[in-house]
Amino acid sequence: GAKPVPMLASIGLGLAVRFLVPIPPEISLQAWTLLSIFVSTIAGLVLEPLPVGAWAFLGVTTAVATKTLTFAQAFTAFTNDVIWLIVVSFFFAKGFEKTGLGQRVATIFVKFFGKSTLGLAYGLSAAEAVIAPAMPSTTARAGGIFMPIIASLSQQADSKPNTPSRRKLGAFLVMNQLQGSTCSSALFLTAAAQNLLCMKLAAELGVVVPSAWTTWFKASGGVALAGAAAASLPALTGLLLTPLIMYKLFPPSVKDTPEAPKCLNFVILLQLAQEQLTRMGPMSTNERIMLATMGAAVCLWVAGDMLGISAVVTAMLGLCALLSTGVLTWRDCIGHPAAWDTLFWFAVLVGMSGQLASFGIISHFAGAVGERLVAANLSWPVVFGLLNAAYFALHYMFASQTAHVGALYAAFLGMMQVAGVPAVLGALSLGFMSNLFGSITHFGSGQAAVYYGAGYLELKEVFSYGALMAVVNLLIFGVVGGAWWKHYPIYHEMPALFHEAMAKLPPEDQLVIEQVRSRMAASRSRLTLFSSPLPTCLAFGKSLADAGWRGVRWLTSHRLFLGLGVPLIAAYLALRVAGVASGALGEAEAWLQYAVWWVGLGVLSSIGLGTGMHSGLLFLFPHILKVCLAAEQCGHLRFDARGDTWSSSEGFHCGAHPPGPVGFWDVFWKVIGTCVLWGCGTALGEIPPYAISYHAARLGERSAEVEAMLGGAGVGPGAPATAVADPAKARDPLAALVAAMKNWMLRFIQRHGFWGILALAAYPNAAFDLCGITCGHFLMPFWEFFGATLLGKGVIKVAGQTAFFVALFLRSVVEQFAQSYVAERDRAALQALVDRMVREQGGDDQAADQE
Repeated sequence: GAKPVPMLASIGLGLAVRFLVPIPPEISLQAWTLLSIFVSTIAGLVLEPLPVGAWAFLGVTTAVATKTLTFAQAFTAFTNDVIWLIVVSFFFAKGFEKTGLGQRVATIFVKFFGKSTLGLAYGLSAAEAVIAPAMPSTTARAGGIFMPIIASLSQQADSKPNTPSRRKLGAFLVMNQLQGSTCSSALFLTAAAQNLLCMKLAAELGVVVPSAWTTWFKASGGVALAGAAAASLPALTGLLLTPLIMYKLFPPSVKDTPEAPKCLNFVILLQLAQEQLTRMGPMSTNERIMLATMGAAVCLWVAGDMLGISAVVTAMLGLCALLSTGVLTWRDCIGHPAAWDTLFWFAVLVGMSGQLASFGIISHFAGAVGERLVAANLSWPVVFGLLNAAYFALHYMFASQTAHVGALYAAFLGMMQVAGVPAVLGALSLGFMSNLFGSITHFGSGQAAVYYGAGYLELKEVFSYGALMAVVNLLIFGVVGGAWWKHYPIYHEMPALFHEAMAKLPPEDQLVIEQVRSRMAASRSRLTLFSSPLPTCLAFGKSLADAGWRGVRWLTSHRLFLGLGVPLIAAYLALRVAGVASGALGEAEAWLQYAVWWVGLGVLSSIGLGTGMHSGLLFLFPHILKVCLAAEQCGHLRFDARGDTWSSSEGFHCGAHPPGPVGFWDVFWKVIGTCVLWGCGTALGEIPPYAISYHAARLGERSAEVEAMLGGAGVGPGAPATAVADPAKARDPLAALVAAMKNWMLRFIQRHGFWGILALAAYPNAAFDLCGITCGHFLMPFWEFFGATLLGKGVIKVAGQTAFFVALFLRSVVEQFAQSYVAERDRAALQALVDRMVREQGGDDQAADQE
């Protein structure tokens, strides 16, 4: 039966809302009655007068009996695809447990990481992160896989539950797994049921996350695993730091120290893992089928949007495969009470939440709170932080993560939208919070109940270290996550901000602004060096002076520059005035000049910022030749090669060093630094086309040059990768070829992103400025564009060019080539030719050395 006190408290709270709280005039009586029933239902989920499913049934029955909802409205959520995806995920978890695949994966990780207690913790955390995307139930992962493994390891260390020996090993591993599970769940969209519910509720409020699985994965930290931009990544940072923090603050008494063998021989522990794998034997047929099915499901979850296959269809196909092959039986499915119980109470909760949204309850409260936030004159980043913190703290009142999401997620997301928080950023951040608060209490999530119930943790430890890790996780996601999100598209709304602001103005104001913009665009179009050289140069000088002044103001507003930079500059000027230009100061100046010279030459070779000058042919490649000749004449590489081939007579002198053999790799490493500096300069030169195109697209401007380059006026941010060819140009074969190449590059960049830019930058590409303009036009994040450009131009391309020219100019390599591929009758002629080249081009240096 029901518990009297919790039942009376839950019903009383609902009645108080219905009859004691004044009904706002904008809200109907039907909507307010539904709110009171919803509040009573949520209170029952927290106080648990009855099991969750039974109390949900009482709530939905009350709504139908009082005619607050019709039967169809009350049960409309039972056709929700997200709810059925959660149900199927329970069956997947059963398959992992039944086949033993989950235990095998975890044991393998223990085998490779289990050389110390800390290694065990990292191994178990890594195992859960790997399993998480294919097993969307944190409770199932905890109870079905990891708690049995931790119990077995703890028994081996003589660490038993509910005794003082629990601190030897078991308490640490359990606490670490509990805290780390929150980051594993936050890393993948399909790693926890509440993540899917968050995306569903966000969509009901009009916030549609594009490619939800991939976007969630990148925003939470998985972009590092995908190989894209190397920025701060919150979920991975949390996964890496949690074991270390727990090891320092909640340490086990068994560590990898000289005393450890007295308590636990880690060699025996590794042998135990190996014996476990031996007992399990090779993978069974059912395990292989389960692994293949889950691998295919994860692939379809990632690529489902492109293939037109929804997540729930993917899950249903996977379940069909498991049923058809006998990995699971229908009795396994119908005998899973947690799945069907979740289906019922989850559908009831989602149905009520959806009806509240349709009745205008959520929008009313969100608007009221938003008005107060606006009246408080708080910026949206401050509101964003406050609402996330409040949403997190309120979980102390909930016994279920999914119940918390169903009750508060939509309301808090609505408040963020009113305050001006970017919609996708708000939706994802609240989704991350919905995972992170799962470990702050022993009743806050299913996995917390599993780990606490094992007997290795005391209640005060769960609450105290849960609160501590809550602060740590909030700091990680606030600081580290904020740094990453700022350079990722979720931080900025993709619709043009200018047009959104224009739409709110009166028509007459819009007309005036459009006329001013048209006059400014006409003025800019006349600013060319060919038609108006003087005005163009004056405008450029004014813009350059303005940028310099803003840079000076920015520097002088930072304490670090004032406290460190100004004294260093003053000391340098004092030394220069005193005539101290030798020693370390002179060497530092020489290296600085060397770096600026070669980076500057690289910038000049670019089209975007430079002049398109062939500085590689004029400066870099002759420099490589000069180093190769000097190395062969000197017989060593201990000479200064920082001087310029054309303008400097310094360097390249052999000095009094004994000669010896000089090989290809010796010369390569001698010149690669110079080549990398030049390559970095070429990458820096590609920033202006990207920046101009990016900011124009952010403001909604349709640059005539960009449109012409992309092939038609119908192309813009978010438009498909197609171009409208000019009929006149289409008849010209050369113009048609150029247009086809532009269209191919556009589609290639849109399809492959970071890797596409890297491929286009990794070889001499005269049309790479088109790549920068395209990336800016489609609002690609700066660090994704520049990181790929810098890696391609500054590392991959110059490494290949350097190797080619060193091999071409180095005599020993040419001779080896001649001996391998040239006929005997031609070797003498080739040798004579090489000797003559060395005499002609190295004669001056030889004379200088003799003097």
